[in-house]
Amino acid sequence: MLSSEAKKPKVITIKSVSVAYQKKPVIENFSCDFPENEIIGIVGANGSGKSTLLKAIMGIIPFQGSILIFGEKIEKVRKKIAYLPQRSSVDWDFPASVLDVVLMGLYHKVAWYKPFRKEHKELALNYLEKVKMLDFAKKHISELSGGQQQRVFLARAFAQEADLFVLDEPLAGVDVSTENIIIDLLKELQKNGKSIVMVHHQIENFKEYFNYLLMLKDGKKIAFGETDEVLTNENIFKIYGFKPLLVNG
Repeated sequence: MLSSEAKKPKVITIKSVSVAYQKKPVIENFSCDFPENEIIGIVGANGSGKSTLLKAIMGIIPFQGSILIFGEKIEKVRKKIAYLPQRSSVDWDFPASVLDVVLMGLYHKVAWYKPFRKEHKELALNYLEKVKMLDFAKKHISELSGGQQQRVFLARAFAQEADLFVLDEPLAGVDVSTENIIIDLLKELQKNGKSIVMVHHQIENFKEYFNYLLMLKDGKKIAFGETDEVLTNENIFKIYGFKPLLVNG
């Protein structure tokens, strides 16, 4: 008999994927199927391969093996995906206003040679309002705090109206208010049929934030499944080296 997970449609199918930097393996022979319409957390200690896995999924780095998204290679479905990289990889001095940044998420609606119309700007402003950043629309992105910048880039991701959101540490460096706003928006996206895959660090939030967890160590899968099933002290000890006594098992 098939498990409930096996019956669910897959948003991402990863088979025998390996990634190496300068011949040093970072991910080795990794396979995993991510179910559709779930919020999936990728967790593990620093250097466990979390960001590398996201970059492989997005086709940013070369890899061996197979990754399919919605059953296709990423080249065919890229417009269905919104990707948020780590803040450290963004050039915050890029000459753009907050509104300009969010409008970048709407390029799929406009030919590259045509200007944005009034309705596009209204849509971008609507997403800024969702992340409580409407009052900052005219400010330069470099003038914002780290948490404010994160909200703006999430507004850009939301503006893409994608089916899959791939987010690398979207909650890093944000305050509690910003974190609550982001999580509420992600849960709203899930209710609307979207899929979210994101890297996260705070152990105490795993059960509250994620339906599924992928637990990594040294580029290998330690556990994957519904959060209630895989979030055990034993698995946390395997990936972090300590038992937090936050969960049963």
